[in-house]
Amino acid sequence: MLSSFKDFTIRRKFIVVAFVATITAMFVAILISTVMQWLMLREELVKNVSAQASIIALNSTASLVSDDRAAANKVLRSLSDIDNIEFAGILDKNGKEFALYVRPGTTMAFHRHKAAQAEDHMHDAAYVEITFPIIHNQEQVGLIHVRSDMSPVYSNLELNMLIIVVAAAGAFVIAVLILMRLLSTITDPLQHLVKLTQDVSQKNDFTLRAQLNSNDETGQLANGFNAMLTQLQIRDESLAQHRRHLEDKVNERTKELQKSNTQLEKELVVRKQTEETIRESEIRYRGVFEYADDIIYLLTPEGTFHSLNPAFERLTGWRSDEWVGSPFATIIHPDDLPRAVEIFENALAGHSTPLFELRIAKKSGDYFDSELSIVPVDPGGEIAAIGIARDVTERKRTEQALEESERKFRAILDSAVDGVLLMDKQKSRFIQANSAICEMLGYRPDELYNLGITDIHPEESLPEVFRQFERQTRGEIFVAQNLPVKRKDGSIFIADISSAPMTLSGRTIMVGFFHDVTERKRIEEKMQLLATTDSLTGIANRRAFMAQLDSEIERAHRYGTPLALVMYDIDYFKQINDNFGHDVGDSILQAITEVVKNNVRAVDTVARWGGEEFMILMPESDLSSACIVAEKLREEVAGHPFEQVNNLTVSFGVTDFKSNEDVDTLLKRVDDALYKAKENGRNSVAYL
Repeated sequence: MLSSFKDFTIRRKFIVVAFVATITAMFVAILISTVMQWLMLREELVKNVSAQASIIALNSTASLVSDDRAAANKVLRSLSDIDNIEFAGILDKNGKEFALYVRPGTTMAFHRHKAAQAEDHMHDAAYVEITFPIIHNQEQVGLIHVRSDMSPVYSNLELNMLIIVVAAAGAFVIAVLILMRLLSTITDPLQHLVKLTQDVSQKNDFTLRAQLNSNDETGQLANGFNAMLTQLQIRDESLAQHRRHLEDKVNERTKELQKSNTQLEKELVVRKQTEETIRESEIRYRGVFEYADDIIYLLTPEGTFHSLNPAFERLTGWRSDEWVGSPFATIIHPDDLPRAVEIFENALAGHSTPLFELRIAKKSGDYFDSELSIVPVDPGGEIAAIGIARDVTERKRTEQALEESERKFRAILDSAVDGVLLMDKQKSRFIQANSAICEMLGYRPDELYNLGITDIHPEESLPEVFRQFERQTRGEIFVAQNLPVKRKDGSIFIADISSAPMTLSGRTIMVGFFHDVTERKRIEEKMQLLATTDSLTGIANRRAFMAQLDSEIERAHRYGTPLALVMYDIDYFKQINDNFGHDVGDSILQAITEVVKNNVRAVDTVARWGGEEFMILMPESDLSSACIVAEKLREEVAGHPFEQVNNLTVSFGVTDFKSNEDVDTLLKRVDDALYKAKENGRNSVAYL
C-alpha cells in the first residue's frame, strides 16, 4: 500500500492524509466527550438523589421523633413520581427499619446499613446509593437510605451521543470543504513550477520566472529555480553581448568612413547657406536702414559718424554725406554734451545703456528733442557702436501740455470747498483726492489711495450707500443726500454726495463730490425737535400729538384695532403758581411728566395739551385697560413727594375711539370725561 501511495499525485496525497487525520481526531474527540458526559451526568444524578434524600430527611424528622410510622411512609410514597428511585428506607436511631418504599417490580437485595454521621455516597455503573443522617436538636434520630438506578444517565448519554455524532459529521463535512478550498493554495504553486520547467525546456527561454511570493518551502523552491534561471540568463546575455560588440566594431569603422564623406558634402552646403544668409541679412539691414522713420547712426571708435540713414536728412535738414566723418559731438546741444560723451564712452567700454534724451541741432539752427539708444558693436573695429535717435518733440509737447493740464486740474480741485474723490471702479480704490476731502476725512492723500468706499462709510450704512450710488449710476438721482461718512478717527459726519462716471484710458473712473451737511442736519433736527416737542417737559407738544392722533385713528379705522385716549389735569395748579411761583410750578409739571412716562408703555404717546392739561394716546388699548392705567397714574402722583408743595393730586378723563367718528368728537368726549372727574371732587378717574 505504501508503494502505491508514493505514486499518488501531490493533490491525492494531501487528500488521503487529511481524511485519515480528520477521522482519527474525530474518533478520539467522540470517545473523550462520551466519557466526560457519562461522568458529568452521573455526578448530576448523585446531586439530585442527594437532594431528594435531604428533603425526605427534613420532612420525616417529626415522624421519627413522634414515632409516627404512617406519616413516614406517606413521605416515602411521594418518591413514586420519580421513576429512577428503586427504594428508599428510613431507619430509627437504633438502625431498625422505621419506614420503607420499594418501586413496584423491583426486587430488593439484602444489604446492611452502617451507622452514618454524615452523608455517604455509593455508586457503580448500575446504581447510586445515598445514606443521609436525620438530625434533630443536634442529635441523630435516624437515617435515610435511598437507591437510584442509572437510567437517567444512560438516557441523556444516548441523546448527547447522537448530538456529538451529528456535530462530528458536520465538522467532518466542513473540514472537507475547507480542505478542498485550501488544497489549491498548496498544489497550484507546485503545478506552476512544473509548467514553468516544461516551458523553459521547450522554448529555451531563460527570462521566464516563477511568480510565487510565499515564504514556505514552495516559495523557497521557486526562488532557487529563479536564481538558477538568472545565472543561465546572465551567461546567455554575456555571450550575446560579446557577439554584438564585435558587430558594433565592424559597423563603427564602416560609419567612420561614411561620415568622412558626408562631412565634406555638408561643409560645402553650409558654406553656400552662410553666404546666402549674409546676403539676405545685408538686404534686410539695408531695407531697415534706408526706410526707417528714426535716425540710425553708426559711430567709429573716434566718435565720428561712420554712416547715417536717409531719416537724418528728413529730421535735421542736412544730407547724410555732409556729416560722415564728422564728430557726433558737434551736432549735440552744448548743455547736453557732457552727458552724450559719458554715454558714448560707456558704450565703447562694452556697457549697455538705457534710453536717454538729447537735443540735436537742425540745419535751420533750431534743436529738436530726441530719444536715443546706443549699443556697443566692436570697440576695436571700424564700427564701434550703433544707435537709433527718435524725434520726441511732439511727445514732449504733449507731456508738457498734460502736466500743465494736471496742474490746472489740481489747482481747481484744491480750490474747491467741497471734497472731491476719484475712484477706479474696477479696482474699487481712490486714485485722486483734493485738499478739502483730505481735511474732511483726516487722511493724507497717499493714505486715501489705499482705501475704497467701504473704508469711509460705517459698516451698517454700506447697503444704503451702495443703493444710492446705483441709483445715481442709473440716472434716477444726481445727489445722494444725508449719507454718513466715517473719518480716520472713527467719528461720523453727514454729507450730500453727487457722483458721475467718466472714462479715462479705457477705465471707468467715478468722480464724487462731498458736501458736508452735518451742521445743517443738526439745525434741521433741532428745528424739528422744537416744532414737535414741548420745551418745558420734553414730551410731544400739541401739534405733534395731533399728527400722531390722526395716524392712530387711521390705523384703527383700517385694521379695527382698539384705541384709548386719556386726558389729565393737575388739581388746583393755579394756587401753586400763585403761592410758590411759576418756577416751582414748572418743576412740578416736569416731575409729574416723569412719573407718567415711567408708568406707561413705550408705544404710548404722552403730550402736553396746554397749561397744566396733558394727553396720553394708547394704541391697542380698550377703555377698561386705559381706566386701569389712569387709576395707577393717579395713585402714583398722589403718593409722590414733591418739593415745597409735598403732595398733589391729578384728575383723569378716559374714553376710547368709536368706529367712524372724527377727531373732534373724540377730543370733545375725553374733555367731558375730565370735566366729570373734576365735578366728582377731583383726584379721580372718570370715563365716557
